[in-house]
Amino acid sequence: MKKYADKTSNYWDNVFVDALRFPVIFFLISLAVALLPVLFKLSNQAEKFTVFSSKFFTVLGFALFVQKLLLFVLQLFLVKKDSLRTYTGITRVGISGLIYTFFILIFLDTAGISITPFIASLGVGSLAIALALQETLASFFAGFYLVADKPIRVGDYVRLESGEEGHVQSIGWRSVRLQQLSNSTIIIPNSKFASSIMTNYYFPKRELAVLVNVRVDYSSDLEKVETITTEVARDIMKAVPGGLPDFEPFIRYGAFGEAGIEFTVILRGREFVDQYLIRHEFIKKLHKRYEEEGIVIPSVLRMVPRNPRQ
Repeated sequence: MKKYADKTSNYWDNVFVDALRFPVIFFLISLAVALLPVLFKLSNQAEKFTVFSSKFFTVLGFALFVQKLLLFVLQLFLVKKDSLRTYTGITRVGISGLIYTFFILIFLDTAGISITPFIASLGVGSLAIALALQETLASFFAGFYLVADKPIRVGDYVRLESGEEGHVQSIGWRSVRLQQLSNSTIIIPNSKFASSIMTNYYFPKRELAVLVNVRVDYSSDLEKVETITTEVARDIMKAVPGGLPDFEPFIRYGAFGEAGIEFTVILRGREFVDQYLIRHEFIKKLHKRYEEEGIVIPSVLRMVPRNPRQ
């Protein structure tokens, strides 16, 4: 069968033969045991034992065959889904456990042993385990949601509504690990992560706008301010690592503020962490250029009343 399957172009022939390779031994043992009463004269007790043994090896063979077949299918699916590989081990154990439990119940029923008490015990036991592991199970299934829905991917930079932020280091079956810019790691249970409002700075693209708020004096020539500011921003885009040289920065005046005219400069970075260096270099260069051009950046002066008793 193996040679015939190798000659065909159908992949599932090989899967079927590989899944049957080891279980067929138990099928042959079952057949041999079943033929013993036919070939030899056995006592009633020995004949009952051969029937029992034949059923045992048959059920065991089917259990192994179904297990191997499902695990082959699981492996084939995981090859296409890198994000699901975290769940490979526990999924294999879970599938194997369910299959063997199911076939043990079938064997007991075939052997004439009542399985009703076992089913009742399994129901009560499962309920007790579910209550005891409520948080763990919630995180486990939330992990499946994160992998299937893909709101995040390994490497993404995310921020939660509670303030935690960092690069997604791993998505496990119980928790998500975020690596902060300080190189420390935050471990968040999947259930809390999945229910939290989250900002993904790498979705749909890694590029992001870098906004810098600036204020100039009311006496400033706004056309000149716009020209000079745009020139500085354009130089920063070309000179600073992480900037986008082809992006054309611009400014937008926003308000007549308390101490001056306020506006926002819009630059662009390749990814989230690039904004810090871009903003840093831009502020330094803009401040220097404003001094050279005589453009005033006003400061807000606040009067602090003295205590009349002093």
